Amino acid sequence: MQKEHDEPYKRQETEAQTAQAALQRAQTLTERVAAYRKALHSDPRIARLHMLDMTRPLEVTDSYIPLRLHQDTRPGYDLDSVLQEMSPHPHALLRADQRQLERWASYPLAPEQALRMYKQCVIVGDPGTGKTTLLKYLTLQAIDQQLRGLPDLPIHVELPAFARSGHRDLLEFASDVWEERYGFPQAEALDYIQEKLQEGDALLLLDGLDETIVETTKESAEKPYLQVSKAIMDVATRYHQATIVVTARKASYHQCTRLAGFAELELQGGRPEEIKQFVEHRFAAHPDPYKRGTAPEIHAKLERTPRMQALVANPFLLSLIVTVYEDRLELPERRAELYKQCVDALLTKWDASRTLRRMQAFKPEHQRQLLEEVAWHFHQHGQC
Repeated sequence: MQKEHDEPYKRQETEAQTAQAALQRAQTLTERVAAYRKALHSDPRIARLHMLDMTRPLEVTDSYIPLRLHQDTRPGYDLDSVLQEMSPHPHALLRADQRQLERWASYPLAPEQALRMYKQCVIVGDPGTGKTTLLKYLTLQAIDQQLRGLPDLPIHVELPAFARSGHRDLLEFASDVWEERYGFPQAEALDYIQEKLQEGDALLLLDGLDETIVETTKESAEKPYLQVSKAIMDVATRYHQATIVVTARKASYHQCTRLAGFAELELQGGRPEEIKQFVEHRFAAHPDPYKRGTAPEIHAKLERTPRMQALVANPFLLSLIVTVYEDRLELPERRAELYKQCVDALLTKWDASRTLRRMQAFKPEHQRQLLEEVAWHFHQHGQC
């Protein structure tokens, strides 16, 4: 069973080595483009997801939860109209979230459908809704020519890395990445990217606009954000035929200067059948043979607990709940205990999975106390 489980990863390593060799051999533009397209499939920054303390990363194409977009992007975190005359009791909030999901489900747009309608758009969503995963998935789908009516040449850019790079020109940064990662000479890559964008034959995927805001004061935080926004607008103006997709957290984007002329679309949570598919893939990749067969058990527990349905519609919260279940092969009956275990997982496994080191004095108990203060603040203001 272990040999069977390891076989896909050995095959992926072989494919990565083959792609790397092709990059080194490429001499002409045609050969370099072909090598770039093949290399994207084996690039772990694009093709794989590594959540918390998972020993094996998930393949994006296998674990992706099909997401839907809708056009109702009300700013902020306004309570549902039904709740305006009610106290914000947790049960009422969860019911409101569920009703919101049901309303959105009545007129959803698949991402590729939305991109055909809006060539230049910003996809917003709450933390953990799958914005980054969506762009990775679109990158791989484009390479495989699976996005009907859309360009099949993806240019994936992490905007926080661009903000830190010192570059002012977005396409120069993208071509630098092509050279560094894929051995595509920078000058030749830049010319090719510009040509394809001019012809409308490239898909520019820009991830994490809000993550360029990293400073502590409002003035210092706005500077990199405005610089990155200007770089995006420069490309959109020069290449008006290009398909450009930007992702950002909803709250942050609505508090900053928005991208002029870009349509705003919001991510909708996963549906029950898609959540089930994710859990099955998650456990199918588990290194413990015993735990590979436990997916039906967690399905049954989630179905018996309606209050969890609104939570697991968020891909990150779903992954967190699955992580809690993996540790104990059980989910707490009380919601408060589930929240506590999720927070404990975040305070320990999140940092470890991303190789982050906090100040020694800032211990998990201090982090938890700070989170309690933050949660109480937002609860008092009706924003939780």
